[in-house]
Amino acid sequence: MAHSASEAKRPAPSRGDPPAPNPDPGHVHPTHGRPARGLIYVLKALGLWAGFSAVLSGMSVCPFCGQQACPTGIGIYALLGALLSFFMLRGRTWARRLWLRLTARHDS
Repeated sequence: MAHSASEAKRPAPSRGDPPAPNPDPGHVHPTHGRPARGLIYVLKALGLWAGFSAVLSGMSVCPFCGQQACPTGIGIYALLGALLSFFMLRGRTWARRLWLRLTARHDS
């Protein structure tokens, strides 16, 4: 079966060459039109942090002075919210790595 000139195999591009244009105009690159994974992760972390901090600070009083909405108490609950959001997003991976590190056998 004869191939036309447009169907001929092109040599593979080297690492420094830009990618060849796609001959199919209907093809859309999979990353176009949606945000990057890192941005989604940051937005999830900020949302969880804000949510945990709001719940903790709204339902409790300052551990030092006993007043609600004390700046010191709000700061403490913001830190606790950050820790809870970290453990919510990365806790399983972090705990697994810590466990493997603690239980690893070091052959000498």
